[in-house]
Amino acid sequence: MMDLLDATRQASAVVERETADPAVRPGSRSRLLSHGSRTERAVLATWLAQNSADVVRHLLLLSPFFGPDPRQAPAWAVRPLTFLYGRGLLPDRVTSRGYSLTAVTRYLAIAHRLPGPPRRTRLRSLAVVISETDGVVDPVAAFAVPRRIAAACGIRLRTHTLPASLGVGHDTLALIGPGAAGLRERYIELSEGRP
Repeated sequence: MMDLLDATRQASAVVERETADPAVRPGSRSRLLSHGSRTERAVLATWLAQNSADVVRHLLLLSPFFGPDPRQAPAWAVRPLTFLYGRGLLPDRVTSRGYSLTAVTRYLAIAHRLPGPPRRTRLRSLAVVISETDGVVDPVAAFAVPRRIAAACGIRLRTHTLPASLGVGHDTLALIGPGAAGLRERYIELSEGRP
Protein backbone atom coordinates (compact mmCIF):
# COMPACT_ATOMS: atom_id res chain seq x y z
CA MET A 1 0.00 0.00 0.00
CA MET A 2 1.29 3.49 -0.86
CA ASP A 3 1.81 6.14 1.75
CA LEU A 4 0.43 9.66 1.31
CA LEU A 5 3.65 11.05 -0.16
CA ASP A 6 3.93 8.33 -2.84
CA ALA A 7 0.25 8.61 -3.72
CA THR A 8 0.54 12.40 -4.00
CA ARG A 9 3.60 12.10 -6.25
CA GLN A 10 1.85 9.63 -8.56
CA ALA A 11 -1.31 11.72 -8.73
CA SER A 12 0.72 14.89 -9.40
CA ALA A 13 2.54 13.11 -12.24
CA VAL A 14 -0.80 12.24 -13.86
CA VAL A 15 -1.97 15.87 -13.54
CA GLU A 16 1.28 17.13 -15.11
CA ARG A 17 1.06 14.66 -18.02
CA GLU A 18 -2.55 15.60 -18.74
CA THR A 19 -1.77 19.33 -18.49
CA ALA A 20 1.03 18.94 -21.06
CA ASP A 21 -1.16 16.86 -23.41
CA PRO A 22 -3.10 19.14 -25.79
CA ALA A 23 -5.52 16.29 -26.53
CA VAL A 24 -6.83 16.42 -22.96
CA ARG A 25 -9.36 19.23 -22.60
CA PRO A 26 -8.73 21.55 -19.63
CA GLY A 27 -12.13 20.70 -18.10
CA SER A 28 -11.42 16.99 -18.41
CA ARG A 29 -8.04 16.89 -16.69
CA SER A 30 -7.50 15.01 -13.45
CA ARG A 31 -7.23 17.15 -10.34
CA LEU A 32 -5.59 16.38 -7.04
CA LEU A 33 -7.53 17.72 -4.09
CA SER A 34 -5.57 17.15 -0.92
CA HIS A 35 -5.23 18.53 2.57
CA GLY A 36 -1.53 17.70 2.35
CA SER A 37 -1.67 15.29 5.27
CA ARG A 38 -3.79 12.45 6.62
CA THR A 39 -7.27 13.65 7.52
CA GLU A 40 -10.26 12.33 9.38
CA ARG A 41 -12.42 12.51 6.25
CA ALA A 42 -11.54 12.08 2.57
CA VAL A 43 -13.40 12.23 -0.81
CA LEU A 44 -13.52 9.80 -4.30
CA ALA A 45 -13.26 6.78 -1.80
CA THR A 46 -15.31 3.73 -3.02
CA TRP A 47 -12.35 2.36 -4.94
CA LEU A 48 -10.06 2.96 -1.98
CA ALA A 49 -12.47 1.21 0.40
CA GLN A 50 -12.35 -1.92 -1.74
CA ASN A 51 -8.68 -1.90 -2.73
CA SER A 52 -6.98 -0.79 0.50
CA ALA A 53 -8.73 -2.85 3.10
CA ASP A 54 -7.37 -1.07 6.17
CA VAL A 55 -7.74 2.55 5.06
CA VAL A 56 -11.48 3.36 5.00
CA ARG A 57 -13.67 2.76 8.04
CA HIS A 58 -16.69 4.98 7.26
CA LEU A 59 -17.90 5.69 3.73
CA LEU A 60 -20.52 8.18 2.53
CA LEU A 61 -21.31 8.21 -1.18
CA LEU A 62 -22.93 11.36 -2.54
CA SER A 63 -24.62 10.86 -5.93
CA PRO A 64 -22.31 7.92 -6.77
CA PHE A 65 -21.81 7.56 -10.50
CA PHE A 66 -21.66 3.82 -11.12
CA GLY A 67 -23.60 4.27 -14.34
CA PRO A 68 -25.41 7.03 -16.20
CA ASP A 69 -29.09 7.72 -15.75
CA PRO A 70 -30.89 5.56 -18.35
CA ARG A 71 -32.49 8.73 -19.73
CA GLN A 72 -28.99 10.02 -20.57
CA ALA A 73 -27.57 6.87 -22.16
CA PRO A 74 -29.29 3.55 -22.86
CA ALA A 75 -27.76 0.58 -21.04
CA TRP A 76 -26.70 -1.12 -24.29
CA ALA A 77 -24.55 1.91 -25.26
CA VAL A 78 -22.64 2.38 -22.01
CA ARG A 79 -19.98 -0.32 -22.40
CA PRO A 80 -19.06 0.43 -26.04
CA LEU A 81 -18.96 4.19 -25.38
CA THR A 82 -16.83 3.64 -22.26
CA PHE A 83 -14.37 1.67 -24.37
CA LEU A 84 -14.31 4.09 -27.33
CA TYR A 85 -14.04 7.34 -25.36
CA GLY A 86 -11.88 5.83 -22.62
CA ARG A 87 -9.28 4.61 -25.14
CA GLY A 88 -9.34 7.87 -27.10
CA LEU A 89 -10.75 6.16 -30.19
CA LEU A 90 -13.45 8.82 -30.39
CA PRO A 91 -12.65 12.52 -29.98
CA ASP A 92 -13.84 14.01 -26.70
CA ARG A 93 -17.27 15.60 -26.66
CA VAL A 94 -18.82 17.79 -23.99
CA THR A 95 -22.49 17.18 -23.19
CA SER A 96 -25.11 19.90 -22.83
CA ARG A 97 -24.58 19.61 -19.05
CA GLY A 98 -20.87 20.40 -19.45
CA TYR A 99 -19.52 16.87 -18.88
CA SER A 100 -16.60 15.60 -20.94
CA LEU A 101 -17.44 12.12 -22.24
CA THR A 102 -13.79 11.12 -21.93
CA ALA A 103 -13.74 12.16 -18.26
CA VAL A 104 -17.06 10.41 -17.58
CA THR A 105 -15.88 7.16 -19.16
CA ARG A 106 -12.68 7.24 -17.11
CA TYR A 107 -14.78 7.50 -13.98
CA LEU A 108 -16.94 4.60 -15.19
CA ALA A 109 -13.78 2.57 -15.79
CA ILE A 110 -12.83 3.08 -12.12
CA ALA A 111 -16.32 1.98 -11.06
CA HIS A 112 -16.06 -1.14 -13.26
CA ARG A 113 -12.70 -2.03 -11.70
CA LEU A 114 -14.19 -2.42 -8.24
CA PRO A 115 -13.64 -6.00 -7.10
CA GLY A 116 -16.47 -8.34 -7.95
CA PRO A 117 -17.54 -9.89 -5.71
CA PRO A 118 -16.80 -7.09 -3.21
CA ARG A 119 -14.11 -7.75 -0.62
CA ARG A 120 -14.69 -7.97 3.08
CA THR A 121 -12.85 -5.01 4.57
CA ARG A 122 -12.79 -3.16 7.89
CA LEU A 123 -15.56 -0.85 6.74
CA ARG A 124 -17.82 -0.07 9.71
CA SER A 125 -20.47 2.09 8.04
CA LEU A 126 -21.62 2.79 4.51
CA ALA A 127 -24.28 5.28 3.41
CA VAL A 128 -25.56 6.64 0.11
CA VAL A 129 -27.24 9.99 -0.58
CA ILE A 130 -28.94 10.77 -3.88
CA SER A 131 -31.49 13.32 -4.97
CA GLU A 132 -34.95 12.49 -6.30
CA THR A 133 -34.24 14.86 -9.19
CA ASP A 134 -30.75 13.60 -10.09
CA GLY A 135 -30.74 13.13 -13.86
CA VAL A 136 -27.07 12.11 -14.05
CA VAL A 137 -26.59 8.89 -12.05
CA ASP A 138 -28.34 5.58 -12.49
CA PRO A 139 -30.36 5.37 -9.25
CA VAL A 140 -30.45 1.56 -9.35
CA ALA A 141 -26.65 1.29 -9.61
CA ALA A 142 -26.18 4.07 -7.04
CA PHE A 143 -27.68 1.74 -4.42
CA ALA A 144 -26.85 -1.70 -5.87
CA VAL A 145 -23.05 -1.38 -5.84
CA PRO A 146 -22.85 -0.06 -2.24
CA ARG A 147 -25.41 -2.66 -1.14
CA ARG A 148 -23.07 -5.43 -2.35
CA ILE A 149 -20.09 -3.84 -0.57
CA ALA A 150 -22.09 -3.50 2.67
CA ALA A 151 -23.24 -7.13 2.46
CA ALA A 152 -19.65 -8.33 1.97
CA CYS A 153 -18.59 -6.41 5.08
CA GLY A 154 -21.55 -7.56 7.15
CA ILE A 155 -22.86 -4.04 7.70
CA ARG A 156 -26.15 -2.31 6.92
CA LEU A 157 -26.35 0.12 4.02
CA ARG A 158 -27.93 3.39 5.11
CA THR A 159 -29.63 5.49 2.44
CA HIS A 160 -30.97 9.01 2.24
CA THR A 161 -32.91 10.47 -0.69
CA LEU A 162 -33.10 14.25 -0.92
CA PRO A 163 -36.61 15.41 -1.83
CA ALA A 164 -37.28 17.26 -5.07
CA SER A 165 -38.33 20.31 -3.05
CA LEU A 166 -34.66 21.01 -2.24
CA GLY A 167 -33.90 21.43 -5.94
CA VAL A 168 -30.33 20.11 -5.70
CA GLY A 169 -30.42 17.70 -8.65
CA HIS A 170 -27.11 15.88 -9.08
CA ASP A 171 -25.05 18.31 -7.02
CA THR A 172 -25.87 17.02 -3.56
CA LEU A 173 -23.20 19.30 -2.12
CA ALA A 174 -24.94 22.46 -3.36
CA LEU A 175 -26.67 22.95 -0.06
CA ILE A 176 -28.30 26.34 0.24
CA GLY A 177 -31.42 27.63 1.88
CA PRO A 178 -33.00 27.01 5.27
CA GLY A 179 -32.34 23.26 5.44
CA ALA A 180 -28.66 23.39 4.38
CA ALA A 181 -27.11 23.33 7.86
CA GLY A 182 -29.27 20.37 8.88
CA LEU A 183 -28.27 18.45 5.76
CA ARG A 184 -24.57 19.05 6.38
CA GLU A 185 -24.98 17.62 9.87
CA ARG A 186 -26.97 14.69 8.42
CA TYR A 187 -24.13 13.98 5.97
CA ILE A 188 -21.62 13.89 8.84
CA GLU A 189 -23.90 11.57 10.84
CA LEU A 190 -24.24 9.25 7.84
CA SER A 191 -20.51 9.30 7.11
CA GLU A 192 -19.68 8.40 10.69
CA GLY A 193 -22.36 5.73 10.95
CA ARG A 194 -24.27 7.57 13.65
CA PRO A 195 -28.02 6.95 13.92
